[in-house]
Amino acid sequence: MKHFNKAKIFDEENPEVWSEIKKIVRRARARGINKWSIEGIVNIVRWERPDLKINNNYKKYYALKSAASIVTGK
Repeated sequence: MKHFNKAKIFDEENPEVWSEIKKIVRRARARGINKWSIEGIVNIVRWERPDLKINNNYKKYYALKSAASIVTGK
């Protein structure tokens, strides 16, 4: 739970990370890719935006946030 709380704080302080994740997912869907791992998505964010330092321990948070956004439509 410790990493989850830190990830939530990181997400609140760096909303551009979530924006980048959503942008990459939209690009993938436009190409017909419907299944992908958060590992791959985070690595692309790291590649395209080296200024964003994303801790590996935060990937689970973003995976859960992604799943929740699918359910809620946000």
